[in-house]
Amino acid sequence: MGKPNKSVQDNAFEMELGAGSQARRQANAGLSPVINNANTSRAFAAADGLDLLECISVYADKVKVVKDGDLSKMEAILTVQANTLDAIFNKLACRAASNMGKHLSATETYLKLALKAQAQCAKTIETLANIKNPSTVSFVKQANIGQSVQVNNGIPPVKNLSSTRARTCAENSKITNELLEHSNGERLDGGTAQASSGVNQNMATVEAVNGRKNSRRKG
Repeated sequence: MGKPNKSVQDNAFEMELGAGSQARRQANAGLSPVINNANTSRAFAAADGLDLLECISVYADKVKVVKDGDLSKMEAILTVQANTLDAIFNKLACRAASNMGKHLSATETYLKLALKAQAQCAKTIETLANIKNPSTVSFVKQANIGQSVQVNNGIPPVKNLSSTRARTCAENSKITNELLEHSNGERLDGGTAQASSGVNQNMATVEAVNGRKNSRRKG
């Protein structure tokens, strides 16, 4: 292996530290996702003795690649992780099978861990599928008219809503009038005008009280 390029490492580390006061640079170093994950990955890595600055530089390069829109590395990670989780599932399932009928608690523990690995494997595959084939979102055009909502699903919209309502009311009024004029299919017979009733002969014209005409007094 060649000697690590200290200038590149230092540049990556300085970019994570940022500018500002010493306290600000220390805060950036302690909260930087690149530095923290590089340190964590270095602790869990299969190889021992990895250089921390080199790990920071590698992770900084990975972040830049993703920012530029290249997700091929992420797809590779998800692919191998899905296969690793599947291997864990099979190993734990075999352990559960070997303890079945002998140690019930051990069988139950191994099965639970195996199913957890299987669930994580399924989620990883689902995430990978979403990256490769992102779901499309369809938008529905709509126009708000007063308090009503018109959804454009291929049906021609009503151009003049007020005139349509007026025409509908006129048609309903016409139907109502026709129903009032018909009974069992025939028009109602208004009948012939009746002759006005005569004046009751027993009723005499009442003269005005204190009128000018004088009534004759008997005796």
